[in-house]
Amino acid sequence: MEQKIITNKLKFSNKELLFLADSDLLIRKRFLQDKISSLLELTETALEPIVSSFGKSLTNDIPQAKISKGENYLKLPYMVLDYPALFSKKNVFAYRTMFYWGNFFSTTLHLQGKYLEKNRQRLFKATDVLINKKTYISTGVSPWHYHYGSDNYQLLSQDNCAKFLSDPFIKISDKIELDEWHNLPKIAAGNLQKILQIITD
Repeated sequence: MEQKIITNKLKFSNKELLFLADSDLLIRKRFLQDKISSLLELTETALEPIVSSFGKSLTNDIPQAKISKGENYLKLPYMVLDYPALFSKKNVFAYRTMFYWGNFFSTTLHLQGKYLEKNRQRLFKATDVLINKKTYISTGVSPWHYHYGSDNYQLLSQDNCAKFLSDPFIKISDKIELDEWHNLPKIAAGNLQKILQIITD
């Protein structure tokens, strides 16, 4: 017997059909991703002299910068530049510049393990320097989330800075609006310089 295909529960809205018929959609997306990749390369160039000047104070082995991308962070595409970045099971020192499609750019310092233990007091004492209206501190249970929901980040303040002294990982993140794209290399470099001055003082 020929198998029947039941389609009565499968429907496409008019908007969905327009997307399916738009042959330029994925081409435009690829073009934009290439431009974001170029922007992250410019950001890497802006970070290089800072990493070079502070690198020996951090570790003897700073890996090369890495740009990567994905399609499904909370159902949306993203691209990241990790530089400088050292990842192991227990120890993390990573500075991540991120583009999250339709939402924001961000810069995030992620400290865990020996890199965090070494710098807890320094970060806590520098709270006043770090606080501004765009700087957040992690509140989530996973270090691998980057959205700015209240379950993942809070604006850094005197009320929550004690997290520097107690949490198993720390992420300090600055949110950058998409229309500030042209300032991304400068902002990322400024944020990294400020942080490295604190933790290598």
